[in-house]
Amino acid sequence: MAKTGHWQTKWGSDTNEDEGFAVVRFDTGQWLSLTVTNIDANSKSDRGQLEITGTKGSYIMNQGEFKLIVPSKNGVTIKTGSNRPGKQELYYKNLADHLLNGEKLIIDGPWARRPIHILDLANKSVKAGKAQMAKY
Repeated sequence: MAKTGHWQTKWGSDTNEDEGFAVVRFDTGQWLSLTVTNIDANSKSDRGQLEITGTKGSYIMNQGEFKLIVPSKNGVTIKTGSNRPGKQELYYKNLADHLLNGEKLIIDGPWARRPIHILDLANKSVKAGKAQMAKY
């Protein structure tokens, strides 16, 4: 730990990394849970960072791997595999090219509105003590 009492990160004391958890229910019956943490000593490998569940099965994802659980005649079928490598560097390159050269953004405001709206609703639902309905 740093002298400030915060976890050591590559950003030192200039960070707001901690933990977030959200559950999203869809009109169709599926639900999604998302956990993002930099303070939990348990890496979520047994529970998954992202889990999408419905009547036909569950998809559980961690940073490096996924697990697909589907009901079958003999109980459940479990398939595991590796996630595709991320391409975060392309996002940041595109952002820099947009700011410096006016290149069109890959992820623009209208595209980003829904995930930001869902995260905002997660915060509002905690304060209200009840689920909030999505507008977008």
